[in-house]
Amino acid sequence: MRRNSFTLSLLLFTFLLAAPMSAQEDLTVLDAAGFQPGSTPGMLSSGFTDAIADAMDSADSLPLPTELAGFSIEVVDSASETRTAELIAVFDGQINFIMPDETELGSATVNLISAGQVVATGTTAVTSVAPGVFTANGTGEGVAAGFAVLANSAGVEQELLFEPAPDSEEFRPLPFDMSDPDTEVWLILFGTGWRGASDLAEVSATVNGLPVPVVFAGDQGEFAGLDQANLGPLPRELDDAGDVDVRLTVDGVLANVIAIAIGETAPPPPDEPMLTSITPESGATGTTVEVTLEGENLADVTDLTVDPEEGVTVAMVTPSADMITAEITIAEDAEPGMRMVQAVSAAANSNSLAFEVTDADALAISELNLQPRVTTAGDMTLLSFAGGFTFAAPQGNLTFTGDIETSAQVEVVVSSATSAETCTFLLSGPRLNLPGVTEGDFTVGAVTPVPQDDLVEGEGLLAVTLIDPNGERSNTLETMTSAAPQCDPSDDPIEFLIP
Repeated sequence: MRRNSFTLSLLLFTFLLAAPMSAQEDLTVLDAAGFQPGSTPGMLSSGFTDAIADAMDSADSLPLPTELAGFSIEVVDSASETRTAELIAVFDGQINFIMPDETELGSATVNLISAGQVVATGTTAVTSVAPGVFTANGTGEGVAAGFAVLANSAGVEQELLFEPAPDSEEFRPLPFDMSDPDTEVWLILFGTGWRGASDLAEVSATVNGLPVPVVFAGDQGEFAGLDQANLGPLPRELDDAGDVDVRLTVDGVLANVIAIAIGETAPPPPDEPMLTSITPESGATGTTVEVTLEGENLADVTDLTVDPEEGVTVAMVTPSADMITAEITIAEDAEPGMRMVQAVSAAANSNSLAFEVTDADALAISELNLQPRVTTAGDMTLLSFAGGFTFAAPQGNLTFTGDIETSAQVEVVVSSATSAETCTFLLSGPRLNLPGVTEGDFTVGAVTPVPQDDLVEGEGLLAVTLIDPNGERSNTLETMTSAAPQCDPSDDPIEFLIP
């Protein structure tokens, strides 16, 4: 349980760079974990000074360098011996370094050197121990930057003691579960300044005031200056204790107090709902429209909202994981225009989809499913259309899904994706009687043959517009087609009569 190299390397680099800056006129030397005064031989140390400005560099190889960004550290110990320290990082008023292993105990002078000159100086008391524990927020306070190790007959699991706090750049304790009486739990902590302990028996720890055995305390063995302490097993009385503090004492010196959390791990928050489509996409004033909203993570949706809400109410009928049915009631005096529909759950609000309120007296398409059909007869190609669309009219929402008797025109524009050619077709027939529209298969049958050589293969764009008997045009809806015919380059549309 002594080495966690990959995760630890990321943690250590992050915490050393995230340590708080406290600019000083001189050089203030603290331990790099708990940010307390004092030093030990081989300790991870941080120096703070205004003499470092706008400099940033970090060690990226071993052995560690003795100069970064033009700065170096010299330590003059109590025996007047001068040694150059190995450096870890320089940034924003701070320099992180390793106190030389040979530094004698007593008062030491630490000099910051740039261009051969001392630009900042400070003193530090060098003792055999000065324990500091790393925390996840890189401040010496809060949750420990370590691991819980859970072991039972099924194996060993290692869990982080911290997690990101919501809506914050900081970290909070991540609870671990020790309710299983057959599972033993240890803590692994990282820090600096305790490898010089006189004896393991002189290293003690408490969790929430209860003594916990320390089974290892010393050099972590992989990262320069880093120490490790293994505590455990934790006493059963700590089960479900919640947020508690951990105190590590080395040769009578108390390290910075850190926090952990013990209890059942909270379930992950529910996934945020997301809407992908709403069908139909519009409704006329004075009507109630049943809509289907499709998406993801919709099972926990408790409400639907519409914005702006004046004149429109929405009532959810049935939610499921990927679909919601609802009724949108539109008042007769509702203002035509776009409204945004949103799903609401305990986790969050979804994205919004547009729903158009249309004038009951206006002609407007709200859904389109119309595809060209291309068939061949000998060396000729026949073009027809099949499918349907929904539109709002004075009588409400109607769906063209059958043989239609109409004097209204349907304008179909087909544009090729592979050429500049565009075909326009006008479909018309006897006078339209809206209440009498029946369901069936809307088809414009075999029409004027189009020569095979004039058929452009590949995708095209199909645009449909309704034109009422007075010549008023609806909005236009578009969909992709599987084939696009190429027409005579005249401006006159090709007219077909619906039987």
